[in-house]
Amino acid sequence: MGMKSTIEVEVVLDNNSISAVNVISHGDTQGIADAAVNALPQILVETQNIEADNITGATMTSLGIKNAVKAALENSGADVNSFKKGTAAAEKTAKEAESYDVVVVGSGMAGLSAAIDIARNSDLSVVVLEKNAYTGGSSRVCGGGIWAVNSELNKEIEMDSTKEEMIGFLKDHSEGAELNEALLSNIYDGAAEIIEYYYNNGLPVVLDTWSLGHPESKLPVLWSKYNKKYPWLVGENGLIDAVAAMAEKEGVEIRLNCKVTEINAEGDLVTGVQVEDQKNTYEINARKVILATGGFTRNPELIETYAPEYASGFAFTGAGSTGDGIVMTEKFGAQVVGEGMMGLTGYNANYGYYGSEGSLVRSPVIAVNAEGNDFGMKDVFYSETLKLLIDQPGNEGYGIYDSSNPDLIDRLEDAVAKNVMTRYDSLEALADGMKINAENLQKTAAEKGLGEAPYYGIVIRPLFIGSIPGLKVDAECRVLNGNDEPVENLFAAGELIFGNAFNGHYPASGTGVGISAYSGGVAAKAAVAELNQ
Repeated sequence: MGMKSTIEVEVVLDNNSISAVNVISHGDTQGIADAAVNALPQILVETQNIEADNITGATMTSLGIKNAVKAALENSGADVNSFKKGTAAAEKTAKEAESYDVVVVGSGMAGLSAAIDIARNSDLSVVVLEKNAYTGGSSRVCGGGIWAVNSELNKEIEMDSTKEEMIGFLKDHSEGAELNEALLSNIYDGAAEIIEYYYNNGLPVVLDTWSLGHPESKLPVLWSKYNKKYPWLVGENGLIDAVAAMAEKEGVEIRLNCKVTEINAEGDLVTGVQVEDQKNTYEINARKVILATGGFTRNPELIETYAPEYASGFAFTGAGSTGDGIVMTEKFGAQVVGEGMMGLTGYNANYGYYGSEGSLVRSPVIAVNAEGNDFGMKDVFYSETLKLLIDQPGNEGYGIYDSSNPDLIDRLEDAVAKNVMTRYDSLEALADGMKINAENLQKTAAEKGLGEAPYYGIVIRPLFIGSIPGLKVDAECRVLNGNDEPVENLFAAGELIFGNAFNGHYPASGTGVGISAYSGGVAAKAAVAELNQ
């Protein structure tokens, strides 16, 4: 079993050594799983070690491949223990320092956007450092939408938001928090150049499938999936691969498997970063550093610190979302602003809310809590369901389908076969099996028009698509210390600064990718301007 599906491998033995490992089939998310599928088999052959380190960012697929290889060896009668050599890391070599004008930490939408902007608009040297084995961060598992404002594309689709409307919408949906309006103004002003560049250089979207990011907004979202021209597979949106290709075309150097472990500084003056790759440790001297390290949905300690009421949620985000940017800037006294988490409803970390199985959490006939009461999940914008679930007994809800839709039955039965759902012949049996108050459930079912048996039940859990608390920055994305003074030479963009742009909950589809792309541009332009002074 990998992340989402079983993995089939072929193992070739020659004189009691592994001469080849071939992945025959898998159903894990392409772009993420590929990092393990393409690299791990060769590592297993070279090391003759089925306990070799997992590929960074593709842990579950790596484990699936290694377990399949182990099973093959066992079935062949080989001495499996001779292929178990542990995971002790080899000692790394310290190599000479390097120098660049700008170092970008993180290759998600914000990092790539910043690097592209620098490469397009200056002769400065820039390198992108990514700790995972692939580009993209959480952009790889997002919905694949970005909103456009103030651009020629908006004129073509005849939908746009003024600066005042955009900022007003974000303020109205930020639970009274004070936002960085000067930053949002700069994001708006720079958005057109970025979205037009992406679109004209092959961003996989079509203009005739746009939709509003939120029904109360005037923010049109361009989608990179769910359209006829680009029939993406489940969990794939194509967007980040297209942007990474643009970065490479512009001459941006992207280094994978390169983890930044520390920001170098002389006092409060940032001078570069410490880097660790698969074989070496070294430092890069840099005149400017842009942090685009994403959020902290996969760091329980930071969740406990900045969003403790959300501790029961699970992450459906990039594997690198461990809050590195927040941790590495503590020594500068960097501030963290914003509250809440980004999220919605999900089943588990494997299925999330995607695909035939995972998406069943989003549209049940009725959704109730353990008390059998409707808790309003079907009446609010999807991103508001995260807090609703957190507030329910046991921090979860229960989706119930009846048998009224014959076109849905095969899908429900398939989910039952995969143990995602459970089928019941009566509401009484469902209430007993799912531990729901039977009397209240009967009343809710009658009030909401639940049809006839058999019934299908699924547990609905709080799922993270991102974090909101992030580094406080100024209008040009300069990281601010405790005195609201810029940390010299240090910028931040993307999810790492979302708390400046919205608060409480995710305001609208397309906002995560949009704010990331556009704030990356703001940071890049400010860094270049300082270097050209």
